[in-house]
Amino acid sequence: MNGIIYFDILMKWQECPEQHRHEFHEFFFNYEEGGEQLTGPDRRPMRKHDLYCFPAGHEHIGNGDCHGGVLYVGVETVLPRATNENEAAAVLDWLRGRAGKGQYLVPLSSSGRAAMAELFSKFLEEFRRGGYGTTLAWRILTLQMLLHILRDCNLERIGKLDLPRLNADERIRHACLYLGENYTRSITVETAARIAGMSRSHFLTVFRRVTGSTFTEYLNRLRCRHAIELLRRNEFPLDKIAPACGFSSVSNYYRAFRTEIKRRPGDYRPLN
Repeated sequence: MNGIIYFDILMKWQECPEQHRHEFHEFFFNYEEGGEQLTGPDRRPMRKHDLYCFPAGHEHIGNGDCHGGVLYVGVETVLPRATNENEAAAVLDWLRGRAGKGQYLVPLSSSGRAAMAELFSKFLEEFRRGGYGTTLAWRILTLQMLLHILRDCNLERIGKLDLPRLNADERIRHACLYLGENYTRSITVETAARIAGMSRSHFLTVFRRVTGSTFTEYLNRLRCRHAIELLRRNEFPLDKIAPACGFSSVSNYYRAFRTEIKRRPGDYRPLN
């Protein structure tokens, strides 16, 4: 199996439950108090809002009267190289490591358990709704579940995961996305460096290497392109275009055009 499947289950007591194993990862969430999980010779009573993870190949069985949500996740569904979901894959690796030690209960805090209850209520809602979008919703909710585990269990703080970190080039690309959405505002080098999580000097050095431009050149180019669009639409008075594009003054506006575009703003006004 590849992909993600969720289903709702009302378990009943069995006299002789038989343990089983899957070729996919199983998560079991207990909506209410009751029932137990059997893994090998161990029995564990389930509390309300317990979350268990049984990785592929691990024997287990749920027994007793309880209402649960069962989530099947294919072993190749969350792969770092295939989906760029490195952190999600790292959480699954951590859960597999715990299962190898016989630890199947996910160690959530009380607030984490409450958040997980809300999340699994959405799984159940999608299960009942069915139709278009359900499998996509399950995937999004599964990633949210792994994110809850990552943060609630403080995995990044206590060093339990070798989490991937953004390299310098990726940080600059994130900063460029920020600039592309916010260039009409007043943006300083310090603000952009903070967005990238870098020192000012390091940011400026890497920014020029990645983009081929200085920070000021890159920002002015974005603003000039927007100004050209406004000029061509002929909807703004000339004195309103500079501030609308993020230029701090009209003189900076004209200077940027001369430097970056090699033309005058008026050249882009349509002829009446």
